[in-house]
Amino acid sequence: MLKREPVPDHLLNQKVIQQLSNRGVRPPCKVAVSTQKGSVTLSGLIQYEHQRHMAMQAARHIEGVKRVVDQLRVIPRTPPKKIAAALTPSTSAFPSPPVPVSPPV
Repeated sequence: MLKREPVPDHLLNQKVIQQLSNRGVRPPCKVAVSTQKGSVTLSGLIQYEHQRHMAMQAARHIEGVKRVVDQLRVIPRTPPKKIAAALTPSTSAFPSPPVPVSPPV
């Protein structure tokens, strides 16, 4: 039985990065890939939990990867309108009706 040569870490890194891109895990996600002795670590920020699953699967299915370490964090993207609304002073849900102004006497 022939023993396979281990795949160099830099090659595994390249393959994982390519697979992540192919599966749609790219900006605005910020995923870093590091490999040491066939152990791939995925770290950084993703927007949705399903991206974690896709990234992990992509890395696991590459020949030469011995294990995958998940250090990804889900940071949902906040639409600009919601940010602006959060920064605007709050008003009552039921604003009071306008007060009539009487003309000066």
